[in-house]
Amino acid sequence: MKAVMKGCLVLLMCILIPFGIAESMNNPAPMRLPQDKLEGKGLGEFAPWPSSMIISGESRHSLSELFNGEIVVGVYQSEPIKLNISTPWPFDELVMVQQGELQLHATGSDQPEIYPAGSMVIVPKGYTGTWEMLGDYREVWVVENNAYVASQEPGGLLSE
Repeated sequence: MKAVMKGCLVLLMCILIPFGIAESMNNPAPMRLPQDKLEGKGLGEFAPWPSSMIISGESRHSLSELFNGEIVVGVYQSEPIKLNISTPWPFDELVMVQQGELQLHATGSDQPEIYPAGSMVIVPKGYTGTWEMLGDYREVWVVENNAYVASQEPGGLLSE
């Protein structure tokens, strides 16, 4: 419950509380997240998932970072794909499913947890199992910056 509350607080900080980007770092100002990106329009390229992680589907997806400060906020969009997360997930991640459905089947659990559009979920650091995105899938995600950067360094989960 504490993790869910923390995740919700992070999301509120991202969307509702004035913290955003300003021309001068001495004068931070609120930032509205771009509606077109939230709707999946004009997202950037994202490197394919390593073939060793793909259980089914193809790595056809896009991603855009919307904010990068102490936290990173982004939008990820994907065609249906099922991934094997055997390397522990590198950071706590708040996911808000915008479109499609997310199914997470944690190692050791009997059944997957299903998150339809409109759901929010915290995927904790260390998660292993499967991560399946169904339909025309789109999510808004929030992670801590330092852990996100480390995950992209050589040997990190997102660097492969």
